[in-house]
Formats: sequence, structure tokens, C-alpha cells
Amino acid sequence: MQQRMLPMFCLLVMLLMVFPQITHIMDGINTLVRAYTDFTGMLSESNRKITIPKVTFKDTGRYYCDVENGMKGRQPAIYQRGSSYFDVRASAKFDPKEEARKPGELHKNRTINITFYSNPPALIKDIKWINKTSGNPLKNSDNISLKLTSTFMQILVYGKTLTLTGQSAILIITSLKSFHLGNYQLQIENGGDLSSSFDFHFITSAPPETPSEFALAENGMKSVKVTWKRGYNGGHEQTFVIRYTNTVTQETKETAIEDRNQSSNYTVEIDELEPDTTYNFRIYSKNEKGNSTLSDSLFVQALKESEPKSQTSKIGAIVGGITGILTAIIIIVVVILGVLFYRQRTKRTTNTSDKMDGGGANDAYEDLDSRIALSDVSTYQKIRTTMISICTKGLTKHKNQTQIHMKQ
Repeated sequence: MQQRMLPMFCLLVMLLMVFPQITHIMDGINTLVRAYTDFTGMLSESNRKITIPKVTFKDTGRYYCDVENGMKGRQPAIYQRGSSYFDVRASAKFDPKEEARKPGELHKNRTINITFYSNPPALIKDIKWINKTSGNPLKNSDNISLKLTSTFMQILVYGKTLTLTGQSAILIITSLKSFHLGNYQLQIENGGDLSSSFDFHFITSAPPETPSEFALAENGMKSVKVTWKRGYNGGHEQTFVIRYTNTVTQETKETAIEDRNQSSNYTVEIDELEPDTTYNFRIYSKNEKGNSTLSDSLFVQALKESEPKSQTSKIGAIVGGITGILTAIIIIVVVILGVLFYRQRTKRTTNTSDKMDGGGANDAYEDLDSRIALSDVSTYQKIRTTMISICTKGLTKHKNQTQIHMKQ
């Protein structure tokens, strides 16, 4: 409320009315604040004018001006009197409860109770709860309840402790979540240019929330990458801790990562793992108030190291090589047999022609044919011996290789 000079006149209807009385009342007509004698030093113009130089909240209320002339009227028992009043309005004076400034706790109900006194009293339509982060007003919903009730409050006014009828603006949030946290303002407009506001905030002082969306980002033989999304830090700086356990040896290690307040997902690489081994990964957060709960388990099996080809594939290669050699030998043998068969056929044809021509030259050719035949047989035997030697060596070599691989 702005401070102003407040002149108050108690004008006499008749000059003979010389006994003016001014009283200051707050809270309707129930509480007397000041009587006429309390205005000493502020009277002027023959004690008919009172001037309050700086009007504050304690000057608000109703002022009554009563006068009389001390003379009885036509009915002797009734004195001639006059009375009038006016009101000095006031915007809300806040008296918030202590719990309105205390931190809340996540996932529990949170109540903000702000007590105030105003003249005239505020109506529910005069009250707004504003989220200062978004600028949007709060409204009644499934988890938000807005109320306005009457209550008694004590205020010190001119040395007197007065019990006045005030009001309570109440905000209730069911199951406080991290997105509810932030700065808020209660605004009250109780008529004309009378307005006031009270700032408060939803904060917590508790252990942090458990990180969410904990998952595998990349797998390897001796290292893996995991990712997660930060939760609310509980009102304090937090640290993420990744705990991973070798499911074979049950050895457990931890890696700590500082919170960087980033909105995107965090990713970190965990190394020095055993290949082809399953690990149980879990994550939690900690701050000066304690630790969050552990996340669900994330089981990850590190990849195997690079392996040589399987025994089956090696044996298959050996068998394939032997088959190729045998095929080549068969082709060569067939070619040789074809050549010998052709020569033998040519020989028979020549002999027949000689007999038809007469036998004069037959004896001369027989010796040559015998040498050719012997030469062909000798050549065939040499080729046969060579091919058997090659096959024997090849088969022996592949047999030895097969035995070596079998031992491996």
C-alpha cells in the first residue's frame, strides 16, 4: 500500500455541536484501534479535522465521526447527535506460514498456505497463482487444488496486538514432481487499484532422482558404451555412478561421472572388460543428501575375440584340394588313352592297306610297327608311374595336414 496523507473532516451541522468523537475500527465493527484522544497532535480547525501524514496498513479500516451538542431534544432523554463514517481500503498484507518457505519432497503432497489481510476481503476470482517460469496461471486439475478460506490472524497495530479475520490462499499439489519445481507468485487484486503479490518457490532438499532410459549404446570385446538421461538433482549438485558386476567372478566396480546439467542423454565408455563375459550394469545418482535408488539391471555380454576358421572349414578345403587333383589326373589319363587308341587304330588301318597291295613291303613295316608299339607302351608306363607318384605325394601331404588340424 502506498503511503499517502489522509485528511479527515468531521463537519458540524450546527455550530453548537461541540463534542466531536472520532474512532478508528478495523475488521468491521469488532476491533477498536484508536479513539478520539489517540489523535492528539493531528487535530486542527477547532478540533474538527484530523490529518494522518503517512497512511500505512495500520491506518486502514473504518473511521466513525460522532457529534452531539450536549442538549436534550424535545424528548428530554434524547440528545441531539449526528454520525457518519468512511472506509480506508488496503491491499493484501501477507503473513505466510513458515512451511510456505520450506523445501518440499518429491513424490509427496505439497501444500502452500499464505495468510493475508485485506480491506475489502478478496474473492476467489481476485486470486491468481502464476508459474513465473512459463508465465501461465495455475488452474484446478487432477493434481492441483486451489482454495480460499477464512482464518484468524494476529497483527500488531499501534502497540496493540489485534486478532483480525484474515484469509488463506491455499495451493495443494498432489505428488510433487520435478517439473513442478520453480518460481511462483501469488497475485491478489481486491478492488480498483489495490493489488499485491507474494513470491515463493517450490524447491526440494532431498536425494536425487534415479536416472532414466539407461541402455546399451555400443558393444565391444573389452569395452561397452552406455547411455542414460539425468533426473532431478534434489536441489543439490549430483554425481552419476555406474556399477557393473562380472557375473562369473562377481567382481564389482564403479565409475563416477559428474552431472553437467545437459538436457540430452549422457554417454560414457566402460573399459577393461573381459571378452565373451556377461556384466550386470546398474546406475544411480548421489548428492549431499544421499543416494537415489538403483536402476533396473542392464545385462551386457562383451563380444568374443577374433577366432581362426573352424575345423570343419579346414577339412573341407583339404578334401576339395584332393578332389581337384584326382579330377586332373583322370582327365590326363583319359587324354593319354585317347591318343593310344587313335594310334592303334591308325596302325590297323595301315596293315590292312598293305595286305591289299601285296605283301612285298609287309616285312619291312612289321619291325617299325613293333618299335612304335613298344615305344607307346613305354611312354604310357612312364606317364602312369609319374602320375601315381604325384597322387601318392599329394595324398600323403593332405593326410598329414588333416591329422595336424584334427589335433588342433
